[in-house]
Amino acid sequence: MMALPHEEECLILKPLDFREKDRILTFLAATQGKHSGVLFGAKSIRSKNLGVSEPLVLARIQFSERLRSEMVRIHHAEVIRSHVGLRRDYQALLHACYCAELVLLSEIPPQDAPACFRILLEVIERLESGNPPEEAKLAFELNFLEMLGVLPDFACCGICARAVGKASGAQSIPEMLHQLDARLGGVRCPQCVTRHSDVAPLAPGTLRFVQARLQHPDSHGVRPTKINLHELDRALFTYVRSHLGREPKSHALLKQG
Repeated sequence: MMALPHEEECLILKPLDFREKDRILTFLAATQGKHSGVLFGAKSIRSKNLGVSEPLVLARIQFSERLRSEMVRIHHAEVIRSHVGLRRDYQALLHACYCAELVLLSEIPPQDAPACFRILLEVIERLESGNPPEEAKLAFELNFLEMLGVLPDFACCGICARAVGKASGAQSIPEMLHQLDARLGGVRCPQCVTRHSDVAPLAPGTLRFVQARLQHPDSHGVRPTKINLHELDRALFTYVRSHLGREPKSHALLKQG
């Protein structure tokens, strides 16, 4: 038994070869979340579905859910935007694939599917248009963690509740390293640092940058330094790895591109 067909915009997260001419597509639908289904004839040169089965393609897919099956039935698929510009810039492509893998590995609640679709499409389009890939990735990571409800608390120490990164009155900002602690879900101040595999260092300047970025997400005047990007890449990777319980494989490729 099968539900009525549903049609909407979808982003292809992962194609997987299946049989001689077919592929299994895992895709993120604009309102219905993640699904997987067989796209018949996807590998055939004569098939109209040939271009649909590439990663990061924006497609219109008609599909229906099936009882007692985790896979949907794909009735029709057509390309809306292939994002061919990504494939001309290897670094942009690698960063887009990393963002898509985070979505692929995460449990996306149905109510969060529209927001997830929006921020993933947004980062793909930013990367395709030539935005600095490290900055686009960082914006996606912060938006993605916020959407999932697990964005770290960058304002106060999670142990002593001391405000971090800001001076009050005559008090100076400690120029010692803070830590982003995935198990804590936030920051440790220099007086509360610890040692375990789920912490990563953050310099005060990096902490102040991310606080300003979260307060003014659309401001073009809040730009990271290379040190900010390097520290946040390591810290957020450690945080995401702990949250997912596994390492996104595509992250290692970002340094090789």
